[in-house]
Amino acid sequence: MLIRNKPCIVFDIEVFINCFHCTCYNTETKAIYKFEVSERKNEIKELCGFFATTDFYFVGYNNIHYDNPIINYCLEFFSDCDFPYWKICNSIFNLSRVITNKDSDLELWKRWKYATKFPTLDLLTMLYSTALRVSLKEMQVTMHYKNVQEFITDWQSPLSIDKIDEMIQYNLNDVMSTTELLNRCSKDIDLRIGIEDEYRIKCLSKDGVNIGMEILKQKYLEKTGLTWDQIKDLRSPMDYISLKDVILTKISYTTPILQNLLKRLKMAVVSPGRKGLEEQFILDGVKISVGVGGIHSKNTAEIIIPKDDEVLLDCDAASLYPSLLIAYGFYPKHLGTAFLEVYSGIKDERMEAKHNGNKVKNETLKLSLNGLSGNLQNEYSWVFSPFAVMQIRMNGQLLLLKLAEMLIAIDCKIIQYNTDGLFLICKKNRKEEYDQVIKEFEQFSRLTMETEHFEGMYQYAI
Repeated sequence: MLIRNKPCIVFDIEVFINCFHCTCYNTETKAIYKFEVSERKNEIKELCGFFATTDFYFVGYNNIHYDNPIINYCLEFFSDCDFPYWKICNSIFNLSRVITNKDSDLELWKRWKYATKFPTLDLLTMLYSTALRVSLKEMQVTMHYKNVQEFITDWQSPLSIDKIDEMIQYNLNDVMSTTELLNRCSKDIDLRIGIEDEYRIKCLSKDGVNIGMEILKQKYLEKTGLTWDQIKDLRSPMDYISLKDVILTKISYTTPILQNLLKRLKMAVVSPGRKGLEEQFILDGVKISVGVGGIHSKNTAEIIIPKDDEVLLDCDAASLYPSLLIAYGFYPKHLGTAFLEVYSGIKDERMEAKHNGNKVKNETLKLSLNGLSGNLQNEYSWVFSPFAVMQIRMNGQLLLLKLAEMLIAIDCKIIQYNTDGLFLICKKNRKEEYDQVIKEFEQFSRLTMETEHFEGMYQYAI
């Protein structure tokens, strides 16, 4: 694979107190490079010379947070030295312990963490936000890699010389599995290259949420003329939120169980986090949970096949959270109405790009729209606004319950409730009534609903 006309070199390192090894694989020539520092050989200068070239793009898995700092450290201190192998290994080992110790001070090693001595891509940070990251072994299992291999040893003790070759084979296996992952991510990489060219932001190793927030920030600063220093510490914190101030006044129900639910919710005072409120009830035979985290039904393993006189439908709200924010002004108030204008403009720009077939801009702006809701509850984010989060989430699920009530009234059977839609069975002779209900709900809710037909649903678990 090439990135900006440079061959990708997939690499991985292993660190012991008496042995250091780095395996590199050229995805274009298929050449394998092995650099060892041990009592058997000392190839540190060769390794430094290899990484010092600007001819390659170096790709790893979690390399930004681990492998890169160690390679940067080697480039600074060992490129032109005659230290004995044990001194080099011991020095790298000590740095590795600092990096992997969660309680260590970043100041001790940020010099090498943020150094940019070689072009690099981290597949882990590109694919996953911090909360969702998984180990390379878990990734190997997920993608059904042919050889999920583990190296069993005491990583804090010296590695015996007779186990070095086994360790190198393990190191190579990790490199080849990372190469397989790289090949599967070609579309993700192409999108990020397109984003870098279009928006002039470095994002090759960024996950979608971070890219989206970076573009949103960029557009907001352009709109307001403010600087990052002026907004980076702005927040709208709240310790407690009264739901009667959150719930839209137009929401009401005709079903007694939903009427009672609405009364209880309007009396509730909750904390901004995901936990702290959950209401469970049964509506038309389905057990449902609503609360701070969202709406969902309690479903067991089942197979749903519609009868000859029925249709199986999935009815979802298009871009539910962004649509609610724009339609009802559920935005972080500390950023002013300019934020709403910018966010609405991004949605319009995305729709135009989608209509014109501009895939890069369409996918990029989709990231900006969808990346906001999680950051609204991130106390470290400049958009932090727990009240806005609560407005979006509570009204989203209450509006879906309104739709469910309307559909149950025309004899639809709701099978499953989820964050942004309903899975249901509708009688074929009432499909026109279903379509009319959807139109009425769209006018009432100011949401756009999308319906898909299914032949069957086979569910093992959620």
